Amino acid sequence: MKYVVTLLLLCLALPAFAELPAYDQQRAETVIMTSEQFAMSDTARRTLQKRLDHAVFTMFAFQPPSHRLADRGLSFDGACVAVSAEAVQEIVKSSDLTEEDIPEPQHHSHSFFDRDLDKVSSPFAERKSADKRVKSSRQFYLTTADWLTWSESFEIEIQGKRVKARLDYRDEAQNVAVLSTTQNPSVQPVDIFDAQKPIPSVVFLLLSPNSFYESMTQHVLNVTEMHQYGTSNMTARNGYPLFSSKGELVGLSVGPNTARTRADIVHPGLLDRALHPQKYDRTKTEKLDLKTY
Repeated sequence: MKYVVTLLLLCLALPAFAELPAYDQQRAETVIMTSEQFAMSDTARRTLQKRLDHAVFTMFAFQPPSHRLADRGLSFDGACVAVSAEAVQEIVKSSDLTEEDIPEPQHHSHSFFDRDLDKVSSPFAERKSADKRVKSSRQFYLTTADWLTWSESFEIEIQGKRVKARLDYRDEAQNVAVLSTTQNPSVQPVDIFDAQKPIPSVVFLLLSPNSFYESMTQHVLNVTEMHQYGTSNMTARNGYPLFSSKGELVGLSVGPNTARTRADIVHPGLLDRALHPQKYDRTKTEKLDLKTY
């Protein structure tokens, strides 16, 4: 009798399990967290915040007047993050970039047996090309592209001074825009998180940079699909950058979604698509071979 009752209970429970609501599970690549992210010391947080003070800036976008009688057009504020010229070299104008050779380190051998042997090579050996470093007279910044629509002039506030910025590139599909200003010694670009590595689930956000209200907060980042927005439990918008505990750029905030309690995030997978479009290009040029008979 006991087994019959157990079988009946199982049969009644099966439909209940079958009707459980579907939910999106987080990708395995995004659940990796380090102990430093959970138990970050106050000194480490202050160090990270001080580092980001030289990389995250408030930005302003100005639209033209809507009609002739209007004094000025609409203006919007957001944030941008400084990146290196190497990060955007594939999508900005080549005239803004220069290449220079990286000098080879000098090896001073103190052994008799390997003295000067590093300069000897077979004439059939393949010559290694010299490493090159990309430099520019411009300083580049990343932000989201959606809030710049219809704007014709831009300014970035650096160390209390507003500097004119130029829109160099925008990718509507990935929602990424690149702006630039003249070089400023107080700006320290950040590295972009490698899209091939597991995306950290704990990220840091610097709000109101270089102001009296500046603060750094900790949030959770969830990425379910590499070609879609991620989500985070914060409501900052207009390009506010998210960082890992090591200060690497992990994403850009788009704005509150329909839930109004979290924000959509342009995560490393989308940043990689925007900054390296040739890697994801699947178009092929068909060559026509015309023959005259």
